[in-house]
Amino acid sequence: MMFDLKSMKKIEVDAFKNCQLKFLSLLESGKNNLRLLDVGCGDGSFSIRVAKKCNAKEICGLEINKESIKKAKKRGIKIYKSDANEKFPFKNNFFDVVVSNQLVEHLLNPDNFFEETYRILKPNGYCIISTPNLCSLHNRIFVLLGWQITNISPSTKIIFGNPRRGDLNNMWGPYRHLTVFSPSALKEMCEFYGLGVEKIVGSGFHPFRSSMSNFLSTIFPKLSVFLIVKARKLK
Repeated sequence: MMFDLKSMKKIEVDAFKNCQLKFLSLLESGKNNLRLLDVGCGDGSFSIRVAKKCNAKEICGLEINKESIKKAKKRGIKIYKSDANEKFPFKNNFFDVVVSNQLVEHLLNPDNFFEETYRILKPNGYCIISTPNLCSLHNRIFVLLGWQITNISPSTKIIFGNPRRGDLNNMWGPYRHLTVFSPSALKEMCEFYGLGVEKIVGSGFHPFRSSMSNFLSTIFPKLSVFLIVKARKLK
């Protein structure tokens, strides 16, 4: 499969769906009545799926987009309008589970995110975080070819420098990627802020799709499109 615009769009959609499934697979479902926070919850649709999997009795969401907040509220999520770059509006040791799907790469101050996640988690509580992988196979190939990697764009309007060149870029304003993590950086940052990493899995594997993509990302997670980390608050 070639790295062309049409193929890459299909691959990215496939990788994102697979990322959600692997994200959900890391949740623990044995306990009842948990308090859950989804940081960057969007419209709340994925938050509901997370809550069902881990039996959360209370679903809270942190979101900054007004339209998304309205939709999430209709789904019964307790929403807090707040910027994840700043102190979270919660007490210490408040949540059993904190999740964040494709948010940390948009933050100007990711240190705050990890520090606050640790603060608001209960002792032995855990978090699951997903983000694009700087060291994915396709990014490594792109760099060797002198192309722009897919995680960060120099323009907020148009994509330049790789096979998606000329396509409209939706990475503007709060949707722009500002931070990119390698597998080692993600692990070390979690541990620096007191979150003991239990597992890092990969999702998506350009230029492949479906079963082959899932197989390769499982075998070679450090080369996958997305990284998903599960970490627990150390006592």
